[in-house]
Amino acid sequence: MTPYLYFRGDCEAALRFYAECGLGHLVELRRYDGTPMVARHGEGWRNKVLHAVFEGPGLRLCASDGPDSEPMKGCALFLERNHAEALALFAALSTGGRVTVPFQKQFWGHYGNFTDRFGVQWAVSSPARVSFRPLGRDDLPLLYGWLCAPHVVAHWEPAPSLPEVEAEYGSRIVPADVLPLDVGLTQYIAEDGTEAVGFIQAYRVMSPDEDWWPDETDPGALGMDQLIGLPDRLGQGLGTRLAGAFSDWLFLDQRVTSVQVDPHPDNLRAIAAYRRAGFADVGVVETPDGPALIMKRRRPDGS
Repeated sequence: MTPYLYFRGDCEAALRFYAECGLGHLVELRRYDGTPMVARHGEGWRNKVLHAVFEGPGLRLCASDGPDSEPMKGCALFLERNHAEALALFAALSTGGRVTVPFQKQFWGHYGNFTDRFGVQWAVSSPARVSFRPLGRDDLPLLYGWLCAPHVVAHWEPAPSLPEVEAEYGSRIVPADVLPLDVGLTQYIAEDGTEAVGFIQAYRVMSPDEDWWPDETDPGALGMDQLIGLPDRLGQGLGTRLAGAFSDWLFLDQRVTSVQVDPHPDNLRAIAAYRRAGFADVGVVETPDGPALIMKRRRPDGS
């Protein structure tokens, strides 16, 4: 689908302005001149734009002039770029226009919208990118606070003491370049942009502990557990983004065949988040911690 913009005589000026802003360039421009449209609309329309095509990275627009054209209503052109590009485009394109929402930080990233000087509405977004860094000893007090939060205790484990966190999680810290299939378990802090928002661990499903997953025979199967440490980030789609991005990262190891999660069957929020991230229900099993719904995401290429 290609958006088509209609102008009342300033189509060419608008498209050249967009080019000056760094959005792209004109690839085609046909004028009224030489067509029956001049006789219909008058000599003043001879050099107006009958049809134009404008293209740029991730963008294709068509546009034209018409005496009956109306400003955009109820829709906007949406641009999603990295932060620096989004900020620059917002500043350039909105010059001389009317800013409705300033480009500023939202809970999902940065966003703003405006109507430009030609009456075209724009929405510009720079979503925060989730990333993962290995858990370090300096992170243990932060993790301790998260593990004591009521919304985490309800589905994770009883609130621990700081020495218990240091003993259990600190003993599992490994070098940054170690992969979970090589050591059995790795731990990470999840960041949304520059904000630490949660904890994730990955583990080899085939385990010497016969009480956990005794029927698993695939050496390439990994499991993952995650928690969102900040209660004000619940219900915003963060869990889905973390699960999807982290399992994508795990699949960069070509040995990994599947990634599984095991939420409690009553943890409907987590189950919904995992489903949106591409995990499929396998079935409910009994574990040493009680019932769990096994959900798996297979390697995307099917290999």
